[in-house]
Amino acid sequence: MSEAFPETIGRRLGEEDALLISRPDRIYAFEHMGIPSGAHPSRATILKIAEEMDVDFAVMGSFMFDGKQLTVRAQMLNVKSLRMTPEIVESGGLPQFMDIMDSLAWDLLHSNMMHGPATGDNIALKRAYVVSKTGPRLDAYEKFIRGVSASGAKEKLVLLQEAVQAGPDFPEARIAYGEALYTAKNYTQAEEVLRGVPNSSPLSGEAHFFAGLAEVFTSHYDRAEDSFSAVVARLPLIEAVNNLGVAQARRGKKTAIEQFFKATEADSTDPDYHFNLAIAQWRSGATQEAATQLKEALTIDPGFADAKNLLDSIQSGQPPAHQPLERVKLNYDETSYRQLQLEIERVQLKKSHLP
Repeated sequence: MSEAFPETIGRRLGEEDALLISRPDRIYAFEHMGIPSGAHPSRATILKIAEEMDVDFAVMGSFMFDGKQLTVRAQMLNVKSLRMTPEIVESGGLPQFMDIMDSLAWDLLHSNMMHGPATGDNIALKRAYVVSKTGPRLDAYEKFIRGVSASGAKEKLVLLQEAVQAGPDFPEARIAYGEALYTAKNYTQAEEVLRGVPNSSPLSGEAHFFAGLAEVFTSHYDRAEDSFSAVVARLPLIEAVNNLGVAQARRGKKTAIEQFFKATEADSTDPDYHFNLAIAQWRSGATQEAATQLKEALTIDPGFADAKNLLDSIQSGQPPAHQPLERVKLNYDETSYRQLQLEIERVQLKKSHLP
């Protein structure tokens, strides 16, 4: 249960555009401070972790189950001002577990720390909110939570597969299972599972991204192009733009140059983007432009052997000993992108108010 609360409540807050610290990042922060991931730290320790991670708010609480009744208590802490909301309490029978968490999420969303109190009939509004949240079956959710928190790869795969079988319309389980299959290099099955996430789901971008990676590694570049195009259409993550270029390049499309240009313009400090652009330019006959990009990549990373080999080939006029291969980006980080976007908007708003 202790794993279920941050997973579900975090997802509900995320649906309202809150930028959340992911579970892997939380675990990393705990380990970085020498705290076991399964520990139950004090409020003072939670505050220290929150300050280290530079978050604005932290949710903390506890639960108790007496065999019949589940009682959950939670508070939201404003890390900057060190103020806490009044304690929120929700309770019910174990079969109402999902409703309890959704009720708790509604309470937090309508606390003074976030959106502020709801206007109108709070009881009716809260009931409508909880009813609107179609959660998975409890057995599917239990398998999912056990799966994402499992330490062994085989155990994780078994539990997540069972979660998907029990809740085929449970996108979080599909994402987790698909990514576990991808990590295990079972690319064909990973693609099949991830394509089951509907486009209407907020998780569709992540599903398309990892499906695209699986398709690249199985040389289904046409499907990979479709997958990364879907990600970019939803959110122009630089990694997805780069990977779209890779898929197009592997299909012999000249439009790959355009994608790699976008990637280098968005992040000029990544040598892979310069290298990928150089390959596309070299293949199109623009050798001098390619040499410029390769020199840029080597300035950033002097030990970039593939970039040096291709540059030596261009300068000597001899074909390379091995055909260069574009670099694929493997990380999907929507939260960081949205944080950067929000910071840009804040700066622009601040400038607009200057005299």
